[in-house]
Amino acid sequence: MSSTECAICLDSLKNNLSALRCGHTFHSDCIAKWLVNQSACPCCKKTANHRTHVIPLYIDLTQRSDAESSSHTDANSQGNEKQLQTSNHQLRGQLDSCANQLKESRLENERLRKEASAQASKIRSYRSLQSVIDLQRRLSTEDARDRMRHWAMLPRDELGLITASLFEKYRDLTG
Repeated sequence: MSSTECAICLDSLKNNLSALRCGHTFHSDCIAKWLVNQSACPCCKKTANHRTHVIPLYIDLTQRSDAESSSHTDANSQGNEKQLQTSNHQLRGQLDSCANQLKESRLENERLRKEASAQASKIRSYRSLQSVIDLQRRLSTEDARDRMRHWAMLPRDELGLITASLFEKYRDLTG
C-alpha cells in the first residue's frame, strides 16, 4: 500500500480527504464509517474518535502528482541532458567546420582579387602597347613618311607647335 492510497478502501487519495491526529490520511467517508465501528487508527492503532480527531484536508493533489512526476522528470532530464550535450558537441563541430570553410573562402577571395588586379594591369599594358603599334603602323605609311620629311625641314618653332599638337592628339587617343 502506498501513501497515495486510502488504507481502508485502497483507492487513490484524490479528493474528499481527512487525516487523523496521528497523521494518516483517508477518504473522509471511509474514516467516518471506520470510526463508527472502531475507535483507533486503521494504520497505527492510536486512539481516535470522529468528533475530535478527524481533520478535513483541503489540498490540491496536482501538486503532489507534480512532485511525484518530478522524479520521473529528473530521469528524463538526465537523458535529455546527455542528448543535448551530444547535439551540442555535433553542432560545435559543424560550427568549426563552417568557420574553417569561411576562412578558406576568404583566403581564396583575396587571392582571386590579387589575380584580377594583376590581369587588369596586364590588360592596361597590352592596350598601351597596342596604341604604340597602331601609331607606328600609321607612321609607316608613305603619306606619313612624307609628312615627317616635311616636318624635318621646318624651323624649330613650327616643329615645336606641331609636336605639342601631336602630343595632345596622342593623349586623346590613349586617354
